[in-house]
Amino acid sequence: MNSNKKIGLLIPHLESGGAERVVSITSKLFEESGIDVFVFVYDDSNISYDYGGTLVNLNSSASNNKILKVLNRFSRIIKLSYYLRKYNIETTISFLYAANTVNYFANHKGKSILTCRGQRDYEKNGHKYSKMIKNSFRFIVQTDRMKLDFINDYNVDSSKLIVLPNPFNVDYIQKLSHEKLKQSELDFINFTETHTTAVTMGAFKQDKGYWHLIKAFILAKKEIPDLGLVFIGHRGELEKDIKEMIKKSGLQEDVFFVGFQKNPYNFLMRCDFYVCSSLNEGFPNAIVEAMAVGLPVISTDCKNGPKEILMQSEERNNNLPFFKSYGILIEPFKSGPPNYHVNQINREEEKLAEKIIELSINKELRATYSSLSYERSLVYDYDTFFKKLSKTLEKC
Repeated sequence: MNSNKKIGLLIPHLESGGAERVVSITSKLFEESGIDVFVFVYDDSNISYDYGGTLVNLNSSASNNKILKVLNRFSRIIKLSYYLRKYNIETTISFLYAANTVNYFANHKGKSILTCRGQRDYEKNGHKYSKMIKNSFRFIVQTDRMKLDFINDYNVDSSKLIVLPNPFNVDYIQKLSHEKLKQSELDFINFTETHTTAVTMGAFKQDKGYWHLIKAFILAKKEIPDLGLVFIGHRGELEKDIKEMIKKSGLQEDVFFVGFQKNPYNFLMRCDFYVCSSLNEGFPNAIVEAMAVGLPVISTDCKNGPKEILMQSEERNNNLPFFKSYGILIEPFKSGPPNYHVNQINREEEKLAEKIIELSINKELRATYSSLSYERSLVYDYDTFFKKLSKTLEKC
């Protein structure tokens, strides 16, 4: 890619979040390649991620006031248009709906590239995006499945859609996974040494389907007495309810809540396999991170991402549950409100329990999937991501 190019990245802020992480990584990759990159934000008061290039604050913080929301949008469009002309930005890539609309309506001579960050974004804004795609240079989605949804649901021009999954620094994840745990983590170390340990990672949100995982764990525990379950992460509207569910089940001694960890990888490394019980995903970063550490994976076939990570393209029409390729895929859970009654078990929870039991018992199977997990994670490494993005930008 021409190092004289000037690229803009637009996102509301750089606080914690998946899209924010991708902007952080992308900006640093551009900078390392000698490309002028400008990171435009609405608010720079709470920055959690490092970035490359030049940060430009549009000074237009979010507001709950309806009138201010409208005024903010116009203000952001005007300010972005000014800076795009000032810095002669050739291509601007936007992340999240609030940024996509501003990028779309901004007045600039360059090209605009919009992105859809996940299933919720698609369900809420897919129709609006279908209109924007027509007048944008390209539109980035994270999975082949979402690309097909846009084509089938909205008859979008397929040539406008680019599939670009999130990037991961696999070597760095491997390095962090081998860092020694602190002495204060002795309880966790003892837990993993006395249990065959399943682990999951993420905030305690409804989309994660953690009540399903707990019910499957309770069933599997009857067959695997030393089975343990680890949660890495914190916050979310269901954290209190999930912890109460564990308490009522009487299995507190077999469940370990690690909380948020700046380096979760050395915690993952001590576990035996990873379980994703999600109802929806944007792109399941935690699955790839677990695979980069070498953990075998069991996942629901939720939208979007698990199937494409765990299965080869030619296998994706096979019946579930499916053992092959890079992990174990099971049928998705039905959407609906959380059900914390541990005695009310559905068929999908029973299927998940069966696979947890199988992977717990079969050490040879775990070893096979451990090797395959690491192999697969390399497909999502930084280099692969940046080469594909650069190829798209060369056409600008």
